[in-house]
Amino acid sequence: MTVSDSLNGGARNNGVKGKRSLEMVIVGLISGFVLFVRKPDSLVNPQLWAEDGVIFFQQQLELGLGAIFTPYNGYLHLAPRLVAAFADRLFPYCWVPAVYNYLCLLITIGVAVSVYSNRLSISHRPLLALSLVFVPHFENEVFLNITNLQWILCPLLLVTLFKTAPSGNFFRKGLSVASDFLLLLLCGLSGPFLLLLSPFFVGRALIKRDSYSVVLAGVVFIITLVQLSFIHSQPPEIQGEGPDLEVLLELIGKRFLGELFLGVTISAGLPSFIWVLLLPLFCVYFWKILQARHWRSMVCLSFGVILFLAVLYKFKNDWGILLPSSNGPRYFFLPYLMTIWSIILLQEKIKISGWIALLFILIASLTSGFRSDPLPDKAWHNYCERIGEEPLVVPINPEGWKIRIEGPDSE
Repeated sequence: MTVSDSLNGGARNNGVKGKRSLEMVIVGLISGFVLFVRKPDSLVNPQLWAEDGVIFFQQQLELGLGAIFTPYNGYLHLAPRLVAAFADRLFPYCWVPAVYNYLCLLITIGVAVSVYSNRLSISHRPLLALSLVFVPHFENEVFLNITNLQWILCPLLLVTLFKTAPSGNFFRKGLSVASDFLLLLLCGLSGPFLLLLSPFFVGRALIKRDSYSVVLAGVVFIITLVQLSFIHSQPPEIQGEGPDLEVLLELIGKRFLGELFLGVTISAGLPSFIWVLLLPLFCVYFWKILQARHWRSMVCLSFGVILFLAVLYKFKNDWGILLPSSNGPRYFFLPYLMTIWSIILLQEKIKISGWIALLFILIASLTSGFRSDPLPDKAWHNYCERIGEEPLVVPINPEGWKIRIEGPDSE
């Protein structure tokens, strides 16, 4: 190879990297714009939502940095706790809702563009990135609030799993490894999802047998043990009438497959027997992935199914509570996204049928409460300047939720 060839090769590589960087910036901007379109009130008139106020803000106020390792609902929530600590330490109370929501905006954009990592050898990066913000998600529950930040961060675990081992000089490799471990720590201690994904990290270590994959699996094991200790000590209990096969079929057909591919409005008007017909189609798709031997697509779809099964287990005594589209849309956010990712990734081998499915999904999203209505204004500004000076009962959304703040003389 001549010097000229080396220079030309270097120029081509720089050109590819420059083009990819520009594409990443554009996709990031589009992601931010889509989030604004879907939930404009959260950015124009930021307000605390549910556990944003009564758990993360209030416990940060009462416990300080000690709140970071305080479990809630049976597990740790590291990411929202860090956001709450950041806002508490650096900003006035009146700015807290805006800091929460805008940090969520930046985090969501960061997760979307994480698929542009140089250590990922994949196609259709813009589709994978934008699917995070275009996914069918009735009422946009998980977007732009720290309460549901765990659902947004979960795709970073898949990105880390799919990355190749770092290369380059010692400093560059060390930086890459450290960033991977920090992401695993942040995401793994912000929800229960690493526990469900841990077998895939073990599988990677067994197949690849390189030191990076083995150490990665070891880190995942340690983080999982920490989170599992809290999950085991505080198991969630859902009361109800017990499992019902008819309800289960409707959940799988209407809520999972129907609303993903047809949207909320069309799904609501279809008879129940239609959902039974969708199940064989899903099984055929699963078989197609097996035939294609596309492991990333298989991992995404398998993880989506595992997440859905975990939801069924959580609500095993009352599956019917999940049938209305407005009940627990967050529980279907990741199964939807993982199914979409599996379809997109499979297009590397199957070129036609997947694009039709993605078109259906996009239409389903745009027709299923794509844009949220403004929340009732709870007038945070009327209370924020008095926090710490007198006892307060601060109303927040959703309706009926209140933050109860003690005065300075309370013990």
